[in-house]
Amino acid sequence: MNYQDEPQWLKTIDAARALGLSTQTMMRYRDDQGGFLAVGYDYQFGMHPNSPIRWNVPAIRKALHKRGLEAKILARRANQELQKTRVEA
Repeated sequence: MNYQDEPQWLKTIDAARALGLSTQTMMRYRDDQGGFLAVGYDYQFGMHPNSPIRWNVPAIRKALHKRGLEAKILARRANQELQKTRVEA
């Protein structure tokens, strides 16, 4: 494991800045909000109800990259299928 993979647990506002996201987007990406970020790995709650949520910035960067790559592959496949359909028509 290199230093870039080590957890870097930041408060929401600091993690949002580091990732280039809004705090609202980060909240939407949580698994308890229907998103893809997992509690305990990508983010964690504090001990008290008013404690800030902490975010694992390197893990979230990897998750965002993975989702972006998957979306790019799907878009490329869809475009290829569309081109096949046009050629056949």
